Amino acid sequence: MHKIKKVLVVYKKSFIEVYKQRGGLSRIRDVGLLEAMRRSDAENRLTKGIVLDIIKSFGLECDVFLRGRHDKYGQYDLVVAVGGDGTLFAASHYIKDTPVIGVNSDTKNSLALFSCADRRNFAERFREILGGMIKPVLLNRLALRINGRKIRELVMNDVLFTNKTPSAMSRYIMKVTSNGKLRAEEQKSSGVWISTAAGSTASILSAGGEVMPIESQGIQYLVREPYNWNLSPYKLLKGFTAGIEITSIMDNAGIYIDGSRLCYDIRFGDKIEMRCSSCPLCLYGYSSAKRRFFIDKAR
Repeated sequence: MHKIKKVLVVYKKSFIEVYKQRGGLSRIRDVGLLEAMRRSDAENRLTKGIVLDIIKSFGLECDVFLRGRHDKYGQYDLVVAVGGDGTLFAASHYIKDTPVIGVNSDTKNSLALFSCADRRNFAERFREILGGMIKPVLLNRLALRINGRKIRELVMNDVLFTNKTPSAMSRYIMKVTSNGKLRAEEQKSSGVWISTAAGSTASILSAGGEVMPIESQGIQYLVREPYNWNLSPYKLLKGFTAGIEITSIMDNAGIYIDGSRLCYDIRFGDKIEMRCSSCPLCLYGYSSAKRRFFIDKAR
């Protein structure tokens, strides 16, 4: 039996909880939307309760924590992320060696590509994990440095470098390493997507990128809406690399990590370096069939 004694459950706040805290519920006039938010909130709460009860029924020690930054992930034998992919991403940023399982808390509204269970089958999946019948997969992640300073968060899915004003142009110098050679180019565009293999089915695919084998250790990049009027045609528009560097030639840029919630401000002259991390994410229950289904739908 897999030796799991201490489990951490991380969860997300539902939309209705977030809007309540912001005092914004009174602004919602659409009755159907409000009802959908209430239903989703009830699903989220129900799933979290069932997951906790099941874990405790196995006689395991269990703590609960709201998703996000947490210094004590390493004290647990397993992390259970209850929510969607965003909840799993938020936890993964700070997890080193602790294995993770994702539980979809609202199957009607959340794809949860990296989750392998919901409230209806979590007991069965959890029993299989404890019994060693489900083996984890290792997902490559990215490690970032800004001006030489290591960023604490590890990237599971993707990074977007862009001007923080959506309608403004992004200006930068990009360097990529390919076949042992360093190539550099100054560009103007709407920004640059950088993704792991796990993230290659997300935004970079919608922007024209390619699906990478899930076990790939490479990094994919893609320039969004390049603007090269009065310049030579760009050569570094998309591709695969062992490492990438971006130097900002603008003062209002940002590096967005795995979505919009985590962003680092980037100023003129700042340099961002991205490499494969030596610490992959250990994920239980990854489904290649589910990934293929999603890719087929996306296309």
